[in-house]
Amino acid sequence: MASTSTRPAPAAKEIILPPVTILEDVGDN
Repeated sequence: MASTSTRPAPAAKEIILPPVTILEDVGDN
């Protein structure tokens, strides 16, 4: 279980990056 807890942390950051880029793209448009 400890190993699974360490994975969600980095995975969440990678998932948050894409959405942020989409928001910036819309603002630039």
